[in-house]
Amino acid sequence: MRLWRWLVLSVLIAACRSEPSEPPIPEALAQLLADDVYAYFRFTNRDFAQRVCEELETNPGLRASVNLHGDAHLEQYAVMSEGRGLMDFDDSARGPALVDVTRFGVSVVLAAERNGWASDTDGLLEELWRGYVDALRDPEMRAPVPGVVETTRAPFGSDRAPFLESSESLMRPRRMTIDEVNPVLRFGLSLFVETLTTDYPEEGEAFFTVKSVGRLEMGIGSALSDKFLVRVEGPTPSATDDVVLEAKRMSALEDIDCIYRGGSDPFPVLIAQSQLAYRPYDYVGYVYFDPARAGEGSFGEDYWDGAVYIIHSWIDNYVELSVDHSFGSVEELREVVYDAGAQLGRGHSTGNGDALGRGALVTLADSRHDLYREIVSELSGEWMERWRDFRQRVE
Repeated sequence: MRLWRWLVLSVLIAACRSEPSEPPIPEALAQLLADDVYAYFRFTNRDFAQRVCEELETNPGLRASVNLHGDAHLEQYAVMSEGRGLMDFDDSARGPALVDVTRFGVSVVLAAERNGWASDTDGLLEELWRGYVDALRDPEMRAPVPGVVETTRAPFGSDRAPFLESSESLMRPRRMTIDEVNPVLRFGLSLFVETLTTDYPEEGEAFFTVKSVGRLEMGIGSALSDKFLVRVEGPTPSATDDVVLEAKRMSALEDIDCIYRGGSDPFPVLIAQSQLAYRPYDYVGYVYFDPARAGEGSFGEDYWDGAVYIIHSWIDNYVELSVDHSFGSVEELREVVYDAGAQLGRGHSTGNGDALGRGALVTLADSRHDLYREIVSELSGEWMERWRDFRQRVE
């Protein structure tokens, strides 16, 4: 995977967006959050991270930074034809390991209660911790493929038409072709194709030619984020091998006091994709939104205060697990929990920039097990209370 700067794509995005603001929660989204505690939990990720920071205030030694996923929970675990595991690295940053592990732990508590397995919660939380520490001790270890992964993969096929049709159906207000967009976009496309052809000469001159583009309105945790889909030509003129790219605006995380990501710095996200993902996305990069403030081949002084969009391709066969529908037994859940714990342990121990060796991470893990259980227990109850208060306000 190569990381590169998609400066010229910002021209394309500028042609079909308005400056984003901080809108209130739309009524339909508010009702969804009021109806489902897990959806509310997903939507309030940054509040959750801040609460973990507060819990660690009296334990400064446990604030040592690792490469965080940033929003680790069960419904971020995806199944692909050739991969599996935690994906969606929009909130990746540097911060305390317990931010990831406790968030996933609370998602396990909520999933167990939802499925009638509350009596198994202690064992599931221990399985998460066991997977995490096993991978800290041996980052090369690989957890067994969970049974639910094979079950989810069974219906996957090779016909790409449904995937491409579904992707275009998500473009809002509708897909735009080259003939329907303004001259700025048409000019930008020539620069766009020229730049990407230079970076990826093996893909051919027409590979990144844009065929359609539109706003993307979906998600829960990212429901209010500015997002776009871009369909490009792919390796041949045939529509069957087109490639779909997503561009999502990054938000700053300065309001979380133990999470470190400078402004809208894209590099923690790119690093997390390469070090945490079992199967990283293709064509990963980023867009600096305002090319008027960027010099030729470089960025302006206020770059880190600008709008940055993370780019990656969409995967044809990609299914995120559901706490409601994916698990037929507590054993199936247990296998995924161990696998996710191992993925987090592997990612936290890889490329750690704080002079903390793997041995030090294992020692820290041994000392924070009880705190992990304490925080999971406390925040599970707190989030249920927060959700009930939110539901009451909505009603």
